[in-house]
Amino acid sequence: MRNKRAARVFGCLGTIGVAAVLVGCPQESDTRTASLSFSGLESLGEGFTYEGWLVQGNDAVSTGRFNIDADGNASPAMSTVSLATADGATAFVVTIEPTTDDEPGPSDTKVLAGDLSDGGADLTVSHPAALGSDFGKTAASGAYILAAPTGREAIVSLSFTGLEPLGNGFTYEGWLVQGNDAVSAGRFNIDADGNASPAMSMVSPATADGATAYVVTIEPTTDDEPGPSNTKVLAGDLSDGAADLTVSHPAALGSDFGPTVASGTYILATPTTAPVDDADDDYAQGIWWLDAGDPPTASLVLPTLPDGWTYEGWVVGADGPVSTGRFTAVDAADDDGAGTTAGPEDAPPFPGQDFIDPPTVLTAGGVAAVISVEPVPDDGPGPFAIKPLVDPEIEDFGAGGSQSMENNSSTLPTGSVVIE
Repeated sequence: MRNKRAARVFGCLGTIGVAAVLVGCPQESDTRTASLSFSGLESLGEGFTYEGWLVQGNDAVSTGRFNIDADGNASPAMSTVSLATADGATAFVVTIEPTTDDEPGPSDTKVLAGDLSDGGADLTVSHPAALGSDFGKTAASGAYILAAPTGREAIVSLSFTGLEPLGNGFTYEGWLVQGNDAVSAGRFNIDADGNASPAMSMVSPATADGATAYVVTIEPTTDDEPGPSNTKVLAGDLSDGAADLTVSHPAALGSDFGPTVASGTYILATPTTAPVDDADDDYAQGIWWLDAGDPPTASLVLPTLPDGWTYEGWVVGADGPVSTGRFTAVDAADDDGAGTTAGPEDAPPFPGQDFIDPPTVLTAGGVAAVISVEPVPDDGPGPFAIKPLVDPEIEDFGAGGSQSMENNSSTLPTGSVVIE
């Protein structure tokens, strides 16, 4: 089981909206912050949710609904209750509820429960208020902690749009920038609903008050480095304890990848079996980001990326995405040349790939061409969330016929952070 007391949260809830904002509180506060942690509890299917309840005699007061994310954590992991509710509670119970539920009280499906002592409870299925049996050693368990009001602690609340979950071995981390220093504000990932998990963390008042910017990086989950990696995804300047986070901030990628800085075309050709301008029968089995002149020239316009990032070409069909190679220069070969499926002839020094052996026809329908911005090292086998150029459908314009890519900058990830 996890260390239950390690999840303790100090403070009290001041306001709540799309993203909850936790505010550290003095002794006279009339609310209490609560935190949840679990081991072995699984995500529920569509139409159902977990709900926590504080038991006061014969009554039960809801502390809020939550689910379990891909990492096994409660989402959200924190909630607030009134001081009167918290002080009068003797137990905490977790139930399973339909998401569309008109009943004011808990359902009969009680999963975990525990008696409160000094503001904390170990939650088990064997508690009489739950299933009443321990079912051996593999049953789910958890902990519920009601934090006593303390002096002010700063709570960091996050929300994002378009940011995607990272693959195994990687995590996002937030950093508060103070001059030349960066102080970690906690690690998180993105759940299936696109929300940060956990969506809140806590930092010292000194860290919060001295911060001028907030930066999100991608980090290995086993990371011995004390500072942020070079792979900075989003950043924003703090003003009155809040910041809008963008990829275009100078502390992130430094570009909005808009139409004035990101554009391009590609051709269908198989130079490893025939010259670029030769209408060979297999021309639809190769894609190249170049203009078919004599000599060929670069057809992509893309901003230079900072350390920690690279471009990657893709063809995406019904069987999933296939990389055509990574590159940092539009007028040079990508990292795998013409690819492992290419023919025997030399390829031009531009990004692209031939699909000769085994053959893949790119004009068969439902195949897209994508240029993405990828973290270094890479977190997964598919395109990352930053995809500045996309052609949703590769068409047959003949061998060497130029096809335009759409600027996709309107879909770039964004976010916000609030510190109170």
